[in-house]
Amino acid sequence: MAGVATQYPASVAECFGTDVCAYRGRVWGSVDDWRQHSGPDAGCFHRHLRRRRKPRLRPRQPLRAGVGRTVLCGAIAAGRFHQTLCQPTIVIDLHLTKPLQTAHGPALLDVRLSVAAGELVAIYGASGAGKTTLLRLLAGLSRPASGYLRIGNEVWYDQQSGIWMPPQRRSIGFVFQDYALFPNMTVRQNLEFALPDASGKALVGELLELMDLGELARQRPQQLSGGQQQRVALARALARQPRLLLLDEPLAALDVPTRLRLQEALAAAHQRFQLTTLLVSHDYAEITRLATRAVELDGGKVVRDGVPSAILPGADATPAFRLTGTVVAAEPSANGQTLRVRVGEEVVRVEVDATTPYQVGDTLVLMGSVQRG
Repeated sequence: MAGVATQYPASVAECFGTDVCAYRGRVWGSVDDWRQHSGPDAGCFHRHLRRRRKPRLRPRQPLRAGVGRTVLCGAIAAGRFHQTLCQPTIVIDLHLTKPLQTAHGPALLDVRLSVAAGELVAIYGASGAGKTTLLRLLAGLSRPASGYLRIGNEVWYDQQSGIWMPPQRRSIGFVFQDYALFPNMTVRQNLEFALPDASGKALVGELLELMDLGELARQRPQQLSGGQQQRVALARALARQPRLLLLDEPLAALDVPTRLRLQEALAAAHQRFQLTTLLVSHDYAEITRLATRAVELDGGKVVRDGVPSAILPGADATPAFRLTGTVVAAEPSANGQTLRVRVGEEVVRVEVDATTPYQVGDTLVLMGSVQRG
């Protein structure tokens, strides 16, 4: 026991933040609120633990910080201890394929991806790269051709095992660009409809306050602005208390001031509810502001994956200005394409050299320096 304890003292403290001690060949927390499962391998480390309903405290024993937190259970005496315990918990583990029909012909979405708990992963790429299709596969709105999808300890899809979890059983929140609110319900009713059960009505009040919708609770969607409707859509997705939050360009149709305010609300919600989020976006500034990680899809494949500041085009530059615009026209040119991009009330002409052509509706970030004419 002493040899193992001295070998891994930091890992236990860093992972669990509580005292651990040997007890009948196992490791227990300073307060006995977690037990090891029974079975033939009860003396070995195992990640499937049973939680007691309530911690048992001795008389006059104060409640310690370790109560209600996971502590390590395993066979320290046997010396079986894994340093990987301090690795982030993987929430999403997937390898999915799906045929795509793009403007440039057939393609195959073939994505392998692992996402850790608490990450906000931005997915970007040209139109037709498979971004929305990937979200639909996660949500169960479209069925993969092959592969697997594991969310925590649950298998949502596995071709070889014949497993398919229908969308209504998946713990997700999905926010679309077009809001998809119930027009015959008030703001509050839209949120209450999404609750898993009636016991969560207190959460509705919290979400109304978080999204600054308190004064609009009795309004119907048609009485709201676009930004207000999108705040309702985001709050309704959170009301489901999802394991995953999927956002398909939810802010693309909004004006810049409204988009910035909603980005702040989204960041606050992600932190407040400790979400794991996948965000599809074409806005590099938005990705840099919100995401902990960025994944680029091109032709249905992951071609870049990393920290936004390191992999986004122009992320290492310090431009004097950064403008976001929408492609309203695209024509082939000798060196690539000639685009007409609407920025605010103006339309500007931009020459690009793109391996994957831009299409009308794509979002561009224009960056550059200012010079005196």
